[in-house]
Amino acid sequence: MTTSALRAGLRPPARIRAARQLAAATAMALICAAPVAAQSADDILDGSDPGAILEIARGYGSAMLDVDGVGDPKISGRIDGQPYDVFFYGCDDGGRNCMSLQFTTWYIGTRPSAEVVSTWNDENRFGTAYIDRDGDLAVDMDVNLFGGVTRRNLDDTFDWWRVVLDEVRGDLVD
Repeated sequence: MTTSALRAGLRPPARIRAARQLAAATAMALICAAPVAAQSADDILDGSDPGAILEIARGYGSAMLDVDGVGDPKISGRIDGQPYDVFFYGCDDGGRNCMSLQFTTWYIGTRPSAEVVSTWNDENRFGTAYIDRDGDLAVDMDVNLFGGVTRRNLDDTFDWWRVVLDEVRGDLVD
């Protein structure tokens, strides 16, 4: 479209207007998304840094980083006095780049019936209760880290674990 046509108040054809609008919208999306993407990349935890996960665990009580029997990282901690472990799974040979976590706890001497445990599992979304090989109550909760999770998400997962421990204590232990 010529400059004289624009001065005369004629509008460009619809396809040109649509192309300009698409270009403007794409530019705005890229401008707005770049800082968010950069910020989020620093906030992603993917199992390559067990120390960062330990830092979150310490926000809920005492916790220390150790290794399990096969050399993978393991966090041992306490929340409201209840001991628990976080096992790292799917790690490379150096015990790094782990793909998942498993929160686990046990209640030595607590021996609910299989029916009570099954009912608890049916009524609770997070955590899986079971009777371990010694006949004691145990509880697990699995967490997928593939592709990474935000620090905020993993912090919320630890909070859900705290809720699970509280629910188990109230429903199956006390």
